Amino acid sequence: MTYPSDFPLTDVKNIVTTAKGGTFKEDIQQFAKSVWNVQGYAQLHLIGEPGSDPVPAPQTALAGTPEDAIAALEQLVESHENNEVSAQDLSEWAWIITWAMEQLLALVKEYFWSEEGASE
Repeated sequence: MTYPSDFPLTDVKNIVTTAKGGTFKEDIQQFAKSVWNVQGYAQLHLIGEPGSDPVPAPQTALAGTPEDAIAALEQLVESHENNEVSAQDLSEWAWIITWAMEQLLALVKEYFWSEEGASE
């Protein structure tokens, strides 16, 4: 299976909508799938396919708040819609994906280990 190669515009928009609305629990299935698709796209550009030449690591580690991650995702959508996605945009994927994966991991933990989500 290969990583998604097309910019996952719909999935990025879904992540932004879920994050802004704070509906992680209610939208867990769509959020999880969107994070999975965006993560795969980001990994393709940040790491590359197995057997390919390694992708150079970003020069600086970027980090920010959840609000910064949402704003960066919105900027990526805008850049994509204007056909202006740059290397700088892609370098921001590392911490955006870290933030999204942290949200998803917290949901999965809560779902499987909370009393509400535990199966009987």
